[in-house]
Amino acid sequence: MKKINPSSVTKNESGARAPRISYMDVATATDANGKLTALPTDFDTTLHLKPVKTDFAHPAVFMEFRAAEAREKAQQFTETAAKYDAEADSLRKYGDPTKRKMAKRAQRLRDELAALEDALSVEGIDLPDAD
Repeated sequence: MKKINPSSVTKNESGARAPRISYMDVATATDANGKLTALPTDFDTTLHLKPVKTDFAHPAVFMEFRAAEAREKAQQFTETAAKYDAEADSLRKYGDPTKRKMAKRAQRLRDELAALEDALSVEGIDLPDAD
């Protein structure tokens, strides 16, 4: 019996652990030998095992696949870096944890108030300015 790598296991609709399937089993853009001839557009890392170099008909298609993966990871790293930058700015601005908590609460209340004002304006009720 083949061992299943725990990182290759995902959960199905019922919440049970189900192993990922080989993308090659469901690939549509293949040649007569069953090798990928184009970049897989319906590839999903939660459902499929990653295709390897030998699954591609031409090395260039494999390199395009790897480049697309690298761009996706770069995007994720950029988003993570932006979150870290925002947290660093917050720490510089409100260094004290108590002040940071108060500032977060004030921002949350400000956002809730804006949402309430928008809901009222949709119904045609305009609030006077607080000046």
